[in-house]
Amino acid sequence: SFPQPPSTTALPLLILLLLPAVAESLSTTGGSMASPAALAAAADNDRRRVFVGNLDPSAATARSLRDAFSRHGAVSDVTVHGLDDGPAGRTRRPFAFVTYDSPESAASALAAPPPPATRDGDGRQVRPLYGTVQRATPPDPARRRRGNAARAREAEAVASANEWARRTDLVVQAQTTHVDRLVGHIDGRVGGAEVVGVTGARNNCSLVMVSCPSDPTGLARGLYADVTLR
Repeated sequence: SFPQPPSTTALPLLILLLLPAVAESLSTTGGSMASPAALAAAADNDRRRVFVGNLDPSAATARSLRDAFSRHGAVSDVTVHGLDDGPAGRTRRPFAFVTYDSPESAASALAAPPPPATRDGDGRQVRPLYGTVQRATPPDPARRRRGNAARAREAEAVASANEWARRTDLVVQAQTTHVDRLVGHIDGRVGGAEVVGVTGARNNCSLVMVSCPSDPTGLARGLYADVTLR
């Protein structure tokens, strides 16, 4: 016999399963599907760009860096960051990105040693224009999304814990396999009581947070004596 086509009731589930993958693809390409040519151009740009660190704030400018790095080849762009003070007067470490016309020029800059420190006429050490040159690493949008998602989950967990602490009058420890039965018993049979939350299992035990502002002690005694929960 021939296999039957999927029923229409299974279609919404299939769409829900596919949507996260589509969203992931769109978010990594700025909201549109990147063509192979665009991806190749981005990779070529990464090969032509170098990261320049440990800049001398008193001497580093786009012009001075362009002049210094032009000995390796034609420079198409220089961007300098961090020369101003950060928040609350905190000084940031300045850095720059230098983009060449060709990957070969970038490779030459990466292979060259950084300039050494020199001394002025009075014998005082003069800081070099820059200290390190590394291959520029393209930003990873997925890493930033993971970081934002982790912070959102942490904030949500803290908010839930605060809400549990505010509303909980009684904490019941129960065997994990019996938690559902206990929650159903409290929510369905004990007047004035409400289950606020349940912690994850640890050592086959879970904690059930219960709100019972009228008589938490009486509720605890009632649960302990209830033979239906044993």
